[in-house]
Amino acid sequence: MTEDYERWSYNTAVAACMEFVNQLYRYVQGDQPPRQATVDFALDQLLLLMAPMTPHVTAELWARRHDGDHIHERPWPVADPALAALETVTMVVQVNGKVRDRIEVPAATTDDEAVAMALASAKVQAFLAGAEPKKVIPRAPKLVNVVV
Repeated sequence: MTEDYERWSYNTAVAACMEFVNQLYRYVQGDQPPRQATVDFALDQLLLLMAPMTPHVTAELWARRHDGDHIHERPWPVADPALAALETVTMVVQVNGKVRDRIEVPAATTDDEAVAMALASAKVQAFLAGAEPKKVIPRAPKLVNVVV
């Protein structure tokens, strides 16, 4: 969201807030009971992130949660990139431009590894029917396009 604010892209900042709230709902309504400290931390971070867009509402909500403290005197939250890094991504495999499979792969997958995984897929093998692909266009780790 920091980047969204710096680019004056408030619409994407609002979308990020909604995504954050949806993730928080999933956590709270999950199979395991939520930890109150985690929920409190998440709510405080959400209020801090929303404060530039909704200063009066967030100030009121912050004051109700934290006696005597003012939200606009708090430091801006800083994300830890290591925690935000994705471990896996969904790689789409296309045959002749049509999606034929989706494979979970490590985020650090190289083009060669992506091609090998795509060609090893049973769904892709069914469309190849034993034929060799004319061209394979990898865009690891997100996409591999096989042309027959």
